[in-house]
Amino acid sequence: MGRLNNLCVVLLVVFLANVYQGAVLPFIHGVRYGLAVSDFQMDNGRETKFFEHLDVVPKDENYMDYSEYNLLTGQGLLTRPVGFSVLVNNVPEKTIWVEILDVLDFILSTVILVICLWIPFLVIRILRSLKYSREFERKNLERINRIGLIVLAIGVVGSILRLVHVLIAGQVIELTHYAFSFSNVPDFNSFLIGVVILVMNEVLKISVAMSEGQRAVW
Repeated sequence: MGRLNNLCVVLLVVFLANVYQGAVLPFIHGVRYGLAVSDFQMDNGRETKFFEHLDVVPKDENYMDYSEYNLLTGQGLLTRPVGFSVLVNNVPEKTIWVEILDVLDFILSTVILVICLWIPFLVIRILRSLKYSREFERKNLERINRIGLIVLAIGVVGSILRLVHVLIAGQVIELTHYAFSFSNVPDFNSFLIGVVILVMNEVLKISVAMSEGQRAVW
């Protein structure tokens, strides 16, 4: 059973590291970017709207950007961005459609924040159980299963949120050389992690059942 507990700890640590990389760091960068935008608004006295990391594709497949330079050699570079953040200085008048999407954006962002806060609570409960119990508690199976379902929910809500961001951007921005892409709207990383957690949880259920059966025989 000690091996099982150790594997559970490793699984949870890897999961937390993934959450930190995929959610916490982008959130921190977003906050810093938001503060920079706020300073820009105050310094220039104008309203802005910003979108963080929108995926783009060139309207012309042969288009290359010549605006970047290699500072080490002083030579120009050909670049082809696949995504960037956009800051709009002059915001067009909002249509009813954009206002609805803005409300939906706020609701979905709040939902993701709430369900993400639920995961650390469950993880702490599992770690406390593993620390103070010599046997793997069946309650932990329910908690791990719940984490897997939450991650899948984050994938669904996050995908819808990405779609909303692209739709809003398309209503207020028309880029010269690029078009907004929907290719990365589905959050397959969250889907994959959620499914892996659920599959691992089923494996743990079988292992726990076999262990309990062996103890019953003895």
